[in-house]
Amino acid sequence: MQKSGLVKSSSYAWVVMVLLVLMQFMYSGLTLSTVTLYMEPILAAHPELSRTAYALTITINGGSNAIMSVFYGKLVDKFGMKRMISFCSIIMIIGILLYANGTNIWMFYLAAALQGISLCFCSGASCSIIFSKWFAHSTGTLLSVTAIGSGLSGVIFSPIVAKWISTIGWTASLYINCALVVFTAVVLIVFLKDSPEPHGVKPMWNDKVKIASDSGEIIPYGVTAKEAYKSVQFWCGTIGIGLFALIIYGSITNLAIYSSDLGFNGGTMLSVMYAANIILQLPFGILADKLGIRVCMVAYSIMAIGAAFIYATAPAIGMMYLATVLLGGSFCILKATLPVYTLQVFGNREQGSIMGIMIAVMNCGVAFGTPVLSAAYDLTGSYSGMFKLFGILGIILAIVIFVGCKPMQKVIDEKKSIENAA
Repeated sequence: MQKSGLVKSSSYAWVVMVLLVLMQFMYSGLTLSTVTLYMEPILAAHPELSRTAYALTITINGGSNAIMSVFYGKLVDKFGMKRMISFCSIIMIIGILLYANGTNIWMFYLAAALQGISLCFCSGASCSIIFSKWFAHSTGTLLSVTAIGSGLSGVIFSPIVAKWISTIGWTASLYINCALVVFTAVVLIVFLKDSPEPHGVKPMWNDKVKIASDSGEIIPYGVTAKEAYKSVQFWCGTIGIGLFALIIYGSITNLAIYSSDLGFNGGTMLSVMYAANIILQLPFGILADKLGIRVCMVAYSIMAIGAAFIYATAPAIGMMYLATVLLGGSFCILKATLPVYTLQVFGNREQGSIMGIMIAVMNCGVAFGTPVLSAAYDLTGSYSGMFKLFGILGIILAIVIFVGCKPMQKVIDEKKSIENAA
């Protein structure tokens, strides 16, 4: 029996989209995008810590995220996406409070672990699962819009948070962050809906895609998780995206402090990076829907390689801006790309399980990128050598990931069969 007050038509899909943009804006944007701005003041407050020791918070964040990602599909199947997002929102709030009250490195490590767990489910991957229920197609474009929310938040909040830190201190800044996350969590818990079917409606744009007549759900197609794990595409894509995550996220998390070392404003550089990410997200999302994810992967690879080689030269301000714009474009690979990649290459049949493993590997790259670059600085007093290595590695990975972007034949055949039956 349909309860009163629930969704009456698929137009609620747009409300869901706004909610997911808000989640990305506050969680991936405000909370995650500004984390590197706290490195310098926290190290100043705790001179006993090295850059490498504090950078391990990023490793722990990514590591806890990676561990949870292995169980992503099973947890979503058992508890539902809304429950996982609601639970992880509370975990995130606890993590921010621990950061704000950190008095030793172990508190920062625990806070990082909690944030990593929470971001596993409050991320673009979860947006993808929910979008696949509420919208019958155009997942790449829709995910790009939510990713824009994250990037826009980075542009807006990077200078604001930097100002808060300089005027009221990093602890007070984190309390403000926490208050905004609490507001967002309440909104999501109250208004977010997992899928339209329990409420007696069909997905938006269902007239464009064949759907099952008994439940209104979109017909599954593609390979099982076991079939995907045996494929060349899975391992090329997983390894390629994982190592690109190391290169790109390591560069991003060290961008503010590296900019300061060169005499530039770290907050400004982060804003430039996120601005580039915002501008390029939607075009690349549309491109992925129209021409396939392989075209986007080639572009991301070229931008990441270019940024690494430019950063290696300790550039002047003009080239620093160019490298940062390229870095912002390549950052798209860690946002909306993975859900679209798994959908186009493997299909939607067991997308959550397939994506969970790939997210785990990607987050291992995220986890190790920051300490690897920070350790290189602590050992050599320079980032240059590691950026050169990043550029060379990027060239190899571009070839590997290109191979991984070919859709599996079963996906092509079953999708064509469904479209012909529509």
